[in-house]
Formats: sequence, structure tokens, C-alpha cells
Amino acid sequence: MKKNSIGLWLLLLLPLLANAEIYKGIDADGHVMFSDRPMAGSEPIKLKPVTTYTYKAPVVKRKLKSDKHPTDFVYQKLTLLSPLNKQTIRSQEGIVNIQFSTVPALKKKKGHFYQIILDDKVLVDELTEAQYALSNIDRGEHRLSIRLLDSDGKLLIESEQNIFYIRKHSVLFRKPG
Repeated sequence: MKKNSIGLWLLLLLPLLANAEIYKGIDADGHVMFSDRPMAGSEPIKLKPVTTYTYKAPVVKRKLKSDKHPTDFVYQKLTLLSPLNKQTIRSQEGIVNIQFSTVPALKKKKGHFYQIILDDKVLVDELTEAQYALSNIDRGEHRLSIRLLDSDGKLLIESEQNIFYIRKHSVLFRKPG
């Protein structure tokens, strides 16, 4: 026990005594003594060099805002609100009002935009509003979907495809009377 406490004291004093010599001796009562001054019958102790450690803070690579790719943003939902799926639209001029919504809202500042896809062809490109009116759409069945793309043209999200029908009078139709 006594040896351990002496060793602990030496350990605590070690930084202070790093450059000083330490002497070990035994007094008249037989106790082991340590001192920084030579005593009668003492011997210098050779200490191992003090182990030092220089802390190096880990290098943390931070992403700058300019490093962030615009497609890191995720849209949760793109919903085609109008026309509804299987809806019939009666219009002699073939006018179809399209409305859709995005969750979260379109990020125009990031250069995101919509495309209106009608019958598997891009009909309107680089649209930034969530509504649009088509005209001169032929009578019959049509497939409509909306795509949301980033500034590089990469597809971010696409709505489900709705089918709608345009009903017009035939060119052979004559008004009664």
C-alpha cells in the first residue's frame, strides 16, 4: 500500500520532475525515500522518457451550401387535381383546365419546373405555376401526367397518369331549328 502511494506521488510529480534527477535511498528505519537531492547511500533513478501525446483535432469536412446538389431536395407528393381520372369534359374548343399540387411547394429558386405530358408527349415545358389551360384538344380519350424536374432536367417526381375524355359535337352535327 505504501509503495503504491509513493508511486502515485511520483506519477503526479513526474511532469514537474521531468528534467530533474530523482534519488532513491533508505533511511535508518528502513523506509524507502525519494528525493531530488542526493542523500547518503542514495542512488539516482533512471526514468523512462515521458510519453507525450499531441492532440490533433479531427478534420471535419463541412459541406458548403454551394457544394449541395440541387437534387438533394425531396418532393413528397405531386398530385394532379384536375381533370380527375376518367372525367369527361364537354368543350367545343377543346379547353382543358389543369391543376396540380406539390408537397412541399415548388422550389423556383432552385430552378425546378413542371412539364405537362399529354398522351406520352411533352406538351408544355418549364412551367412554374401549378395550373395551365390547354386548348384545341381533340375529342376522345387522353392521358395526362405532370413531371417535376430540376434545373438540369433530372426527373424529381411524377404524378400518376389521369385519363380524361373530351366530348365535342361532331362536325356533322347541326343545331336543331
